[in-house]
Amino acid sequence: QAMIPVLARAFYSLQNTAIPFFTGLAAAALNVVLGYFLSKSFGISGLVAGFSISNIFNVILLWLLLKPKLRGFPVAGFRGALVKTCFATIIMFVAAMIVGRWLGRFDLLNFSGALIELLVVSIISSEAFIFIAFLVKSEEFEAIRRKVLASFVKS
Repeated sequence: QAMIPVLARAFYSLQNTAIPFFTGLAAAALNVVLGYFLSKSFGISGLVAGFSISNIFNVILLWLLLKPKLRGFPVAGFRGALVKTCFATIIMFVAAMIVGRWLGRFDLLNFSGALIELLVVSIISSEAFIFIAFLVKSEEFEAIRRKVLASFVKS
């Protein structure tokens, strides 16, 4: 989702506001449709899945429409980072779905139960993202990791 504003700003710099608007509109429509159908089978997790899928769709669509306008601009590194991040995000989503389904067996309908479920799903799915980002040698992940480690060393 963080890539959407970056890609939209690239269009804005080219004096084009229509493409980000219409891709956002298409992604919102896809989000509504996926959210409706996936929530019937997966509940809240289906809404999350619809949101994630529609945002990935928006990023891919923006990228495909921007790429021809960037002739001569080195995009290979950006494409690799995008693929690695999308892959790690998909694994994070799968981990969240599995953990959410597993936790669904317990009675977590009160506030504290929902909070526990949120925390457990967030922690485990975030760890899945971090692990995959590490495995695929994401340069962005490495930069963040080095920055965090450096902040601990300075202290």
